[in-house]
Amino acid sequence: MPVVVGIQFKPVTKVYHFGAQELLDLGAGDHVIVETAKGTEVAQVVESPHMIDQKEVVGEMKNVLRRASAWDMVQRDLWARKEQEALAVCRQKAREHHLDIKIVRCDYNYTGGRLLIYFSAENRVDFRTLVRELARVFRTRIEMRQIGVLDEAKLLDGVGKCGRQLCCTSWLRE
Repeated sequence: MPVVVGIQFKPVTKVYHFGAQELLDLGAGDHVIVETAKGTEVAQVVESPHMIDQKEVVGEMKNVLRRASAWDMVQRDLWARKEQEALAVCRQKAREHHLDIKIVRCDYNYTGGRLLIYFSAENRVDFRTLVRELARVFRTRIEMRQIGVLDEAKLLDGVGKCGRQLCCTSWLRE
């Protein structure tokens, strides 16, 4: 039976399970480095190492590469600050291209090799020229992902009619 840890890439998102045969001392709140299909990422442990039945493993299980060091956390914070700058530039470039889209959020991966841009739009939008220009400006791979209004609310956070934090940002995961 494989030993796994549950991790999250962002707070209140889906919990993913990664193999942790070598890192049995990990605890909730620890940060780790993992390899995903999209590249290397920093994630937070939310479930301590535990065994699961082999039948529960769907596809190939990836492993935790290592515990995140202080340097890894500094790098993560550096890219998080650059995300705010990227957001302003992306919004400006979208206006220059006269695109009817709302840039909601920008996320760099751990290495800065990919910039994921979340946007919302009423209609289908051809943003290929925008992507080419952004790739030239940021010198990295650009990925744009269209999201709906509920996902937008989750990314931006806010207060519901009841006066409390939105459920999708405080406790709903799916």
